[in-house]
Amino acid sequence: MTATPITPEKVHQIVSSLARGRTITATADRTLVDAAIVRKVGEKYGYPDLGKLADAAEQLLKPAAATPPAEAPHALPSTPLTRARLIPDLARHVARVDAAMAALSVAVDAYDAQAADRAETAAKRAKVAELTEQLRAAKAALRPTPQPAVGPSAATIRAWAREQGLTVPNVGRVPAAIREQYQAARGGQP
Repeated sequence: MTATPITPEKVHQIVSSLARGRTITATADRTLVDAAIVRKVGEKYGYPDLGKLADAAEQLLKPAAATPPAEAPHALPSTPLTRARLIPDLARHVARVDAAMAALSVAVDAYDAQAADRAETAAKRAKVAELTEQLRAAKAALRPTPQPAVGPSAATIRAWAREQGLTVPNVGRVPAAIREQYQAARGGQP
């Protein structure tokens, strides 16, 4: 963590971040200020009491809003732009870009992993559909096909049995013994 000077704006940024419930470490990362300094500033303004921190953040805004700007908006900054001033700013911006790139890289990796999971799930569903179709075809192949009736109908055998004086049920299967008698009387022909 680079040493960043603690300006009133930075103090307000730290206090506001802590007042929103962020941890000291998260606030230090966000403000690019050492965690020990963030802790000291936070404790000075009531950390860990979020209510006190929120009140302090409001109070820190009031003096800044009440004081008129020292310079006209079109004037050059009073502090000359020097390497000593620009390098920490540049380092801070580079750190933010690096953090954003790392977060983006993690997000892209997560998206790629989800895409791979979706592709794997789609492949598994296709395999299940294929196996389901194979199972349906196998069941259809194993299902016995009804054989056409060979020989005389039950009505014909019943009529013959009644002519012969045999007792036969009006519905249902014709008993095997009566069928055999019918075939024997016909000489083995249906």
